Amino acid sequence: MNKVSHREYSTGFYFEHPDKDGNTDYNGGYINEWDVVAFVSEANGEVLTLSQRNKFLPGDTLEVLEPYQEPVTFIPDVLYDEDMHEIDSAKHAMMTVKIKTDKIFAPHSILRKKSI
Repeated sequence: MNKVSHREYSTGFYFEHPDKDGNTDYNGGYINEWDVVAFVSEANGEVLTLSQRNKFLPGDTLEVLEPYQEPVTFIPDVLYDEDMHEIDSAKHAMMTVKIKTDKIFAPHSILRKKSI
């Protein structure tokens, strides 16, 4: 549950009357420990094509979220642009990024990484 954007959790009234830890002070902000970095456009078992949303780098630990599947963790060694030229990072929103992989993921699967 901590991997999705959320306000601070509490037990609220779940355990009868709340004690001092039963409620939280609303600070107006959300806790966001993970960032969505890309969505899968295509995966053919050789190249994973992504639509980038937030910056990520080769060597970043990424998690792929697919419907009805456990998250899959992997670390890309090299990133490529849409013409398969090596790039140092995925830094422009909506750019096409490619990663060589033998894994196949469903289109629109979500890639995320832990926030720094």
